[in-house]
Amino acid sequence: MKSTDEANNMLNLSFDSLPVRVPTIRLWSRGVLSWDLRPFEFAVRRVDVGTEAVDRQRGTLRMSAGVRGVRIGTCQRARFKATGREVNVSPYCGIFRGSTPTLRNGQSGVVDVAKCREETSMLDGKLSRREAMQSLATVSASFLMSKDTMGEEIQSSLPDVKITAVKTFRLRHQLKRPFGVSVSVPLDRQRTALLVKIETDAGLVGWGETADIGGALGAIKGQLGPRLIGKNPIAHRSNWRSLWGPNFGDGRAVGALDIALNDLRGQILNVPVAELWGGRLRAHVPVYASAMNYLEGEQPETIFPREAVMLCEQGFRAMKMRIGRYDVRREAAVIASVRDVVGPEIKLMADGNAAYTMGTALKMGRYLSEYDFEYFEEPLPQSPQYAGYEQLRRRLALPLAGGEAVDSRGAAKRLIDRGAFDIIQPDVSLCGGIGELLFIAELARLSGVRCLPHCWGGAILIAATVHALAVMPDPHWGLPTDSPMLELDRSENPWRDEIAIEPIHLDGGRVRVPEKPGLGIHVVEEAVSRYAV
Repeated sequence: MKSTDEANNMLNLSFDSLPVRVPTIRLWSRGVLSWDLRPFEFAVRRVDVGTEAVDRQRGTLRMSAGVRGVRIGTCQRARFKATGREVNVSPYCGIFRGSTPTLRNGQSGVVDVAKCREETSMLDGKLSRREAMQSLATVSASFLMSKDTMGEEIQSSLPDVKITAVKTFRLRHQLKRPFGVSVSVPLDRQRTALLVKIETDAGLVGWGETADIGGALGAIKGQLGPRLIGKNPIAHRSNWRSLWGPNFGDGRAVGALDIALNDLRGQILNVPVAELWGGRLRAHVPVYASAMNYLEGEQPETIFPREAVMLCEQGFRAMKMRIGRYDVRREAAVIASVRDVVGPEIKLMADGNAAYTMGTALKMGRYLSEYDFEYFEEPLPQSPQYAGYEQLRRRLALPLAGGEAVDSRGAAKRLIDRGAFDIIQPDVSLCGGIGELLFIAELARLSGVRCLPHCWGGAILIAATVHALAVMPDPHWGLPTDSPMLELDRSENPWRDEIAIEPIHLDGGRVRVPEKPGLGIHVVEEAVSRYAV
C-alpha cells in the first residue's frame, strides 16, 4: 500500500507485509479517537477529519495535522511519513514497548514490529514481572508528566468549526385522506413538523426535527438558536448546558437542536452518531409498524385486519394498532380479528391515546391480555402528569406503557420513581435529544423498567431514533428476545419518504443502523422547501 497525498499538514501512512493472520491494525491519536484498518479491505472505518476531507480510497489513510501520535499494532512492518508537524510513531502490543522514533516534517522511515512478540509473550505468560512493571512505570510517568497539559492539548487538537446559522422550517402537508387516533375528533386533515438546520463555516450542516407544538419554534428562534452562533459543535457538554439553561424545560426545542448538533458532530469526526455514544451494540434494530389508524370512510372491523395482513406481507413481525374510539366490546372484536389474521407469532401492541377511564382501561386490558398483546400504551390522559397510571399499572392484566410526553430526564425520573409504567417511551425529539433519551433509558433500567422510544415523525427523527436504539442495551442478559424496537409510522408521511436520500428502509422486520457519518442520511432541501410554510 502506498501513500499518494503529499499535502501540507497531513500524515500519510502506508503498510507493507501484512501477515495473513493479522486481524486488525489499530491507529491511535491522543487517546481521543481510534481507527481500524482491516487487511484485505484496507478501508478506514473511523478517522479524524480536521480541516481536510478523508481519502477513503483503498490503500490510503489520511489524517489531519491534529494527529499527534500513531501506534501501530499487530503488523510486521509499518511505513510512515510526517508532513506539517512533529509525529510520534510507536509499536503497540498490549504493553507499550519498543522504540519510539520521532519524525519531523518531510522525514520518513519504517518501523519493524516483527511479529508483535511482546503481545504473544503477554498472552503466553512469558513477560517477566520486572519487564511488565518497567513498561507500566514508563507509561505512568509519561501520563503524570503530561496530565497538566492534556486537556489543553486535546482541546487545541479539535477541529476548529464554528456554527454560523440556525434555521427553522415549519412543514405542513394536506392529507389525501383524513386519519387519526381515538381522540382525533375530527380526524386530522393535515400533518405538521418542525425542522432545524444548523450551518457551519466548514460547509457542513446538521438537521434536527421535533413537533411543531407549544413554544418550540419561538424558543429555538428567539432564545436557543442565537446562543449557538459561534460555538463549536464538538463542544457537546458546553452546548448541552447552554441549551438547557434558559429554556424553562422545553424538551422539544432542545430535542431538535440536539439531533442537529449530533448530526454535525458525527460529520466533523467522520463517524456515525451511534459511535459518539460508545459504539453500537447491534448493527440492526428490530422494528414494529405503527399503523391501523382510524381512516375516514372506513370501519376498523374492515380496514384493521386487512392492513395487518399487508404489514405481515411487507415483513413486519410486530405491529401496533389504535383503539379507544369506540366502545370496549366493539373494539374487542376488532382486536380478536386482527390476532386471528396475523397468527400467534406476530407481536401485537395497542395504543389507547388517552381515550379511556380507569374502569374501561381495565376492561379493555383483560381483552388485550386474552389475545396476547405485548402492552397497552397510554390509555389514560397524559395530563396532568400521567395521573392515576401507577394505580392502573398495579391492576392491569398486561404491561402498561407510556411517557412519550416526558420533556426531560427529571420528568421521566419522577414517573419512574412513582412506578407509573412497565415500559417508558421517551421521544428523542420531545425529551431533549439523544443524550437525554439514553439517560432516561439508563434510569429506567435501574428500576427494572423497559425503554421503547416513541417515534412519530420524518426521516430525521427516525434516523436519530435508530442511532439511539443501536446503543441501548437489552433489558436482560439472555438471548436478545426483548431488544428495544423502532416505532415506524406507516401512515401518509411525506417527510418520511421524500426529504431524505437513502432513508431508513425495512429489511426482514428490522432496519440497518446507518454507517455514514452523522445521522447517515442526506436531507433534500428542495423537498423541505416544498412543504415549508
